[in-house]
Amino acid sequence: GGLVRGLSLVALPPVHLTRLHSQTRFAANGRDASLELLLGTAGQAGAPLSLDVTLTGPQGDEVHRGAYALAAGSDQTLTIQVGPVQKWDAEHPNLYRLEARLIDAGQVIEGVCQKIGFREIQRAGNRLLVNGDEVKLRGVCRHDISPHNGRTVTDDELRADVRLFK
Repeated sequence: GGLVRGLSLVALPPVHLTRLHSQTRFAANGRDASLELLLGTAGQAGAPLSLDVTLTGPQGDEVHRGAYALAAGSDQTLTIQVGPVQKWDAEHPNLYRLEARLIDAGQVIEGVCQKIGFREIQRAGNRLLVNGDEVKLRGVCRHDISPHNGRTVTDDELRADVRLFK
């Protein structure tokens, strides 16, 4: 098969973020939320690192701003209490903007921006719930790729796939 999608190379500073993963959690009242950031850094910093975090709401209002100390070359978890939020779902795609700037010796060395939707996904038996409401999934995602011939799929391989789907 080879490379079938675009490829790009990116140069990073000697000290940089290796990971910025966000996870949303709701309090028991279902309105208040927290944002959990799983962070990873690489490199050796000359001074203590800090992460400047800004969270902006769907209407452009600033929801949270803070600076947090980081240890270079390690993974950390940072929890931010946000308070009442507008939930994300398919009918109401309320997206928050997370801006994170890695600061070394008072200078911004890297900036990352992500869009975040506050939602809670659960499985209850054979039901899928998003923010407590049931979601029905219909359809499949089908890619014509053969393990032997790449993008050329034989009739026998197509039939085998259909049998597997059934």
